[in-house]
Amino acid sequence: MSGVVLKNYQEIPVNKIIVKENVRCGSDPSLAGLMQSIKQHGLLEAIGVCATNKDGYYVLKYGWRRLAAYKKLNYTVIDAKVDDSKVKLELGELLIINIIENLVRKDVTPYELGRSCQELLKIEYTVSEIAASCSISTHKVKSALSAYKETPVNLRDKVQFFGSGSGLSPNSKKGKISASLAYHVTKIGREHNLSKASVTKLLEASRQDGFTREDVSAIGILIDNGVSLRQATAEVTKYDVLRINHFVIKKELAARMKKDKVTRVELCRKIVYGELPPLTRPAFLIGKKLK
Repeated sequence: MSGVVLKNYQEIPVNKIIVKENVRCGSDPSLAGLMQSIKQHGLLEAIGVCATNKDGYYVLKYGWRRLAAYKKLNYTVIDAKVDDSKVKLELGELLIINIIENLVRKDVTPYELGRSCQELLKIEYTVSEIAASCSISTHKVKSALSAYKETPVNLRDKVQFFGSGSGLSPNSKKGKISASLAYHVTKIGREHNLSKASVTKLLEASRQDGFTREDVSAIGILIDNGVSLRQATAEVTKYDVLRINHFVIKKELAARMKKDKVTRVELCRKIVYGELPPLTRPAFLIGKKLK
């Protein structure tokens, strides 16, 4: 990295600095300009940190925009003025350190991450604050929390993080279920008032049959329409869910709904299946090909 060389400061590893204000860094519109300045001229003013009672870690005193810019530029060390008076880390900060350290391990499980996230929730961290502090997505936090609180004991080791950095090769995914899909399954269970036993069956079926999120959503729709969970899981892979957008005449739509005593969705479904005649195509669309 080129630019000014600051004197009387220490080079501190970026990943060893705890930032309480981290949740605000990503939304700063001027961060891009600061990043460009740092790339061209280097760091003109060091950040300030305090040493902690955990060896090698520091708490940021000032300069969170500069540190945020360094993180986005993937720089590993930053010049800092160090206050050697030890700062006792709060419980939340210690948990965040542990989460970050664990995420470096490729075999960290959603259950393990969810357990730590749950402790942070207890001391009034929000899901967004946890995600920002640990540099992970809010969806990953929610998936981990769901794995910790809602995954049956016998399936905990089957729920894994898939994707970049997960450590799971395509072959090792067989017999596993992604944390994201497991979260969606438990969400469907809540929305449709499924029993714990039914949610377990759906998780097991998703794991064995390789259901996608779309498959699970379709199962929810089938359950809404009176199909049993057993039949829904057996039939879902044979079919697809058709979602269409149509322009219709408002007055005609309202009149048909009232006449046939159906909702908008029910009316469309009956028309698709030929149980009711189609709606009139708007005159301004006649002769036009819709994309």
